[in-house]
Amino acid sequence: MSLSEPEGMSAPEVVPVNSSTTRVLWFPPHRPNGAVTGYSIYVNDRLHGSVDNSSGSYLLGNLLPFTVYNIQVEVCTVYACTRSNITKTTTVEDLPTDLPSPHAQVISPRAVRLDWAHPGKPSGIMLGYEVLRRTLRSCTDGSTGVAPSSYSAHGLRFKCFYLQCPVGHSVCGTSCFHPETQICCGGLLHRRKPHHHCCDKHYFSWNETSNPVCCNGKLVPSHPNHQCCGGYYVLIKTNEYCCPDHLQGRVSVGSGDSCCGGVPYSTTGGQLCCNGRLHDGYGLQCCGGQIVDDILVCCDDSVHTYKPGE
Repeated sequence: MSLSEPEGMSAPEVVPVNSSTTRVLWFPPHRPNGAVTGYSIYVNDRLHGSVDNSSGSYLLGNLLPFTVYNIQVEVCTVYACTRSNITKTTTVEDLPTDLPSPHAQVISPRAVRLDWAHPGKPSGIMLGYEVLRRTLRSCTDGSTGVAPSSYSAHGLRFKCFYLQCPVGHSVCGTSCFHPETQICCGGLLHRRKPHHHCCDKHYFSWNETSNPVCCNGKLVPSHPNHQCCGGYYVLIKTNEYCCPDHLQGRVSVGSGDSCCGGVPYSTTGGQLCCNGRLHDGYGLQCCGGQIVDDILVCCDDSVHTYKPGE
């Protein structure tokens, strides 16, 4: 090794963020042997990105779910570069995608056979399939105009309505209206006016040139990467999530895709939300608001020991 090369560059630490993103962390080399000019991050021996010498962190994106990657950090001085040892990491699981529609074959008046293929991208370990069904019911024909009709099935009573509107009209609630002269805001009709915008069921005046955003019953100016959350119009960056805390009257914004007790967290990052609190989810499950081992069976919020044949 040349004396001009940096020495003592330890392997990076890799922290999963979600199914397609991890954060790479590292420390400067023990003996840089010169002024460090920057760091480069390699994924499976290919350059992914570079940062300057002031950073010790890199957000590694565009990864595949449930995939093993080799991560290295290369440190460079003016004279030479050297790479760290490899850190192996596995991205977390994600929801399966590319699942084709099932094929249905009628066997009898009371039986249908379903056949389906595996998802094109399982994005994790497949545990099984759930078959869901929904009965579609149509309204019976009645007289013209707005008219209710009803029928009974299995002791339940259903009501249906239909509305007949002139050509070029739209529907607002249970009324027809002409879009050129009226506007529907949250199911309520208003006379269309210039420089006015809908906000919930209201129709407010707005004199600015940009289109506003409705938040908490008020019109506010639109800004990039902002969303209405808990009554506040806040900045929410990519891979961030907003969680309102109605008891405290505030919101929390951070990395994740869900909320737990008013705090953002990632449902695919190995954490478990139970009774409004975050826990390490390895080998555990939430049952009835309590943390228990995942080898136990949770049924109707009660914990049972698994017994084969029962």
